[in-house]
Amino acid sequence: MTVRMDPAATHGVVIGIERYDVADTWGLPGAARDAVRVTGWLRAAGVPAEQVALFLDVLPGDPDGTLAAASGLGVTPRASARRDDIMAYFTDELRQQRAARDTLVVYWSGHGVLDDQRRRTLFTSDAGPNDRRNIRVEDLLDYLIDREVSGFHQQIVLVDACANFVESRNYRTHLTQTTFPVSGVRRAGVRQFVIYSAAQGTAAANRRTARAGAFTDTLLGWLHGDGQPARWPPDMPALSAFVGRHVRQLADSGQTQLSPVYLSRTVDWSGSADEREFGGLPVTGSALHAAAGATRTPSQLRRLAAALAGCTALADPARQARLLGPADDPQEAVAAVLARGGMTTLLASLDELCTTEEQRLDAAKVRRLWQVQGRVAPLLAPFAAVTAGQLRHYYDVVPDRRLAPSHHDLDQVLEYLADLGGAAADAPLPRFVARLEQLTGRRVPDEWFELPVPALHALRDRERAAIDRSGRSHLVIDLQPPGSGSTDPQAGWPAAIVGHLRTGDGAWTRETVACPGGLTAVQQAVNRLINWAYEQQPDGTDMTLGFLAPRARFDDVPESWAFSDSLTASVPIREEYPVMLHFRERLEASRACAYWRRRATAIAEEITHAAPKVSWLEPPRGGGVRRISTSVEAERPACVGFRFAPGPFRGDLRNDPLVAAVNAGAPYLMWLDAEPGDWDEVTSVLAALVQRGDFDDVPLRLKELRDTAGDTAADATTVRLVWDNQDWLPDAGRLTGLAVREAAQR
Repeated sequence: MTVRMDPAATHGVVIGIERYDVADTWGLPGAARDAVRVTGWLRAAGVPAEQVALFLDVLPGDPDGTLAAASGLGVTPRASARRDDIMAYFTDELRQQRAARDTLVVYWSGHGVLDDQRRRTLFTSDAGPNDRRNIRVEDLLDYLIDREVSGFHQQIVLVDACANFVESRNYRTHLTQTTFPVSGVRRAGVRQFVIYSAAQGTAAANRRTARAGAFTDTLLGWLHGDGQPARWPPDMPALSAFVGRHVRQLADSGQTQLSPVYLSRTVDWSGSADEREFGGLPVTGSALHAAAGATRTPSQLRRLAAALAGCTALADPARQARLLGPADDPQEAVAAVLARGGMTTLLASLDELCTTEEQRLDAAKVRRLWQVQGRVAPLLAPFAAVTAGQLRHYYDVVPDRRLAPSHHDLDQVLEYLADLGGAAADAPLPRFVARLEQLTGRRVPDEWFELPVPALHALRDRERAAIDRSGRSHLVIDLQPPGSGSTDPQAGWPAAIVGHLRTGDGAWTRETVACPGGLTAVQQAVNRLINWAYEQQPDGTDMTLGFLAPRARFDDVPESWAFSDSLTASVPIREEYPVMLHFRERLEASRACAYWRRRATAIAEEITHAAPKVSWLEPPRGGGVRRISTSVEAERPACVGFRFAPGPFRGDLRNDPLVAAVNAGAPYLMWLDAEPGDWDEVTSVLAALVQRGDFDDVPLRLKELRDTAGDTAADATTVRLVWDNQDWLPDAGRLTGLAVREAAQR
């Protein structure tokens, strides 16, 4: 179950600042108007007017009629947008609100900067020439999850402001700051989702002629655009995906240089926060420019600086200063070298300084890194918009995915693959580049591959086939179909089972096989359904297999039943096929089914931007299995793992650990039937199994693990999966047979 987002229990803090005390040149036309537009979305969604605090400071004369527009929404703007007034609202008035407080939406449009500690800072209207008053975003976010604040377990923060570095603005005064009162103790179960319009070191885009921010335009285009009803509750992963796609389209057409950043932070029951940020690294504007001029990214600049700083030949600070020049920050020193095109000279000078084998080895590593970065540089622009989900395909081209590092940046992945080397046509880097071409629709010039034309065509064809799902099918075997006899698993086996085959084009076919006579007859019927599936697709496409079964049938471990035919000796099904379980009770309980569909849809969006999150549940103590449901609801993982053996079904669905997770909407579960020798080792192996590759391919990777694992991973190979991907289950009509019978009657 997701956290409730009732508009009546939602509060909004909306801030738009156009005028600043510091100077007229700081005027930001449209910022207040954008804040009113966001207020309009909240009101259209049903948020009460008295629960929206609107802080505006408009340009002299209010040229956009912003104040009148706010009044038309039933919201009276606050008297000022000064720092003390805004902070007082958060620390006093918001905490004293008597209305239900489930959700908080914060929107800020105005000027921003990164301070000298590279923290995002937003200027308030009373930022003056000698006192640049501001509020640090990090402080506000920490305050909102602190024990000092109650309620608001779902928090959405949208920031449309620049994130330039303070030194690049040539301010003659320091940024004076105050802090929010915090206890330092985080509240469990709070989730924040933040979208910044600008990556660190970059500016937001404000279209002065249209008097609107490009970022806010994009947000509202999804939340409340084209006369459509207000979207509520806002699906933040889906909104992030929309913003990313739209901004890339604007960038491709030269209309913006926006680089949005997404931050998701969830506080678990221990008080620790799982935090994921996607966006630019903090470097100064001059360093950013120098890196771009050398076709390097900020993260590549950072790695190059770290490699140079680690050279034993440069251990002497004086020697390092002579080579790199005076600079307190190695990144800035290397950036200065890049800016004057001096990298070739620097590498030659470094070689001359080396007198020992260790020093020469360090210098060779720097040179190799520089060469590798040059090799991948032409790939950064065409694949700049690659998603985290697409990037995870890199695990499919490495020699051993279990040994591959968990990289999250495109340039870092490309460098790692380039450093692996290998024969040209089969090397990991060109394989991955050919795969990215298929995933993104972007094409790299043929010359980059340095391959003969026939070899390049063959490479692209192979990688296209590797990610083409039209050659895969999924067979669902329903072990307790409606109308098959007993519906109580405790009372015996059904008189018939049903196979549902989803072919690569997404079409479903259905077959019923009678099986009177108990377990042995059912197992034989399963074999017949597997053979039937191959009869439907004689080209021999790859197939995964799922058992749709009630919880009690899980204890019969159908994954281990034997498959055999006239040419195949008896072998456990899970050794022949990627196999999983599907939870029948989920489909029969309306609320659990609704939670599942909503959560599965959200996960599909979330893993586009981040590695799938795996949460490991400890044995429930106080509160029983209800604590499992509560934990799943709060942490919202992509996959739920059980760090204990749930044990056999004991006859009570309401007191079963697996059912508790399913009742909370979890589509994907992992567990072991017996305690392993080392839980830490097992959870590490299984987390990597989930996160290192395409999420939908987890059952395939588990099959590979079973085929190849040595003794160290033996316990992990006994894991069992519930993998309820919506696309892998037939609709209710096909499960009951109604859709098939109606089609036959027509």
